[in-house]
Amino acid sequence: MICGIGILGAVHTLGEQRFRPCTAPTCRGVFIDTTRPGRRRYCMPGLCGNRINVANHRARQAAPRGRGSAQ
Repeated sequence: MICGIGILGAVHTLGEQRFRPCTAPTCRGVFIDTTRPGRRRYCMPGLCGNRINVANHRARQAAPRGRGSAQ
């Protein structure tokens, strides 16, 4: 009950647009973005954000390189 009142207060103060879902494709989490610019994308940047960064890195490493010629 107390947690719900706290969340309601944060949403009321910051605005409902700051209450959003995590953008990681495999996550169903939601969060309240309390950052000044309001650009947070993940519920847990250290977990969800890191998973996305690792996946992007691995995809870049696995992509064939189009530069240079093989002789």
